[in-house]
Amino acid sequence: LDDERYGVNWARYWRDAILYRRNDERALLASRSAVDWLSDQLNANVGWDETARALVTASGSIAEHGETVLLAAQWGNTEDTTSEVSRVLMGVQIQCAQCHDHKTDRWQRNEFHELAAFFPRVRLRAIRADGKRRGFEVVAFDRAPAANAQANNPQRRVEHRMPDLDNPEAAGELMTPKFFLTGASIPTG
Repeated sequence: LDDERYGVNWARYWRDAILYRRNDERALLASRSAVDWLSDQLNANVGWDETARALVTASGSIAEHGETVLLAAQWGNTEDTTSEVSRVLMGVQIQCAQCHDHKTDRWQRNEFHELAAFFPRVRLRAIRADGKRRGFEVVAFDRAPAANAQANNPQRRVEHRMPDLDNPEAAGELMTPKFFLTGASIPTG
């Protein structure tokens, strides 16, 4: 365990687990920084709670900040980010509860969307220098981004709404962010 190769080996495992269900091939730009950051975390014996917190609150260049890998892998898609945060960090497959209460487990549709309410402001955007794209960064918006900058958020939402299954055209129910397993909440905004 004192050998740094231990951290590198497990960092590669976690990188693969995170990037396996990526939404966009550009997320692979985070691969090297993810291994570097994760191996540093593992070799320094950083707790999983601290590592997980860093993964879900990360920002910055995906090529330079390995902790951005989980958010980069889903390329700013709120629902997919929610599914992967649950799968990777908690070992819970909750994605089917996005549309209906889980048929074989206890997860309810509203629980999925309460967890999703933490992520609607997370986006990836191009880093530009001298008029050229130089990479991508994870950012969190406090306001709706320009419509042309964020094609995967056409309603320009900064809060998450659970879709109305009976009326998909309706705005849906505004969801309060809640911690998945405890139900503790924080205010929207």
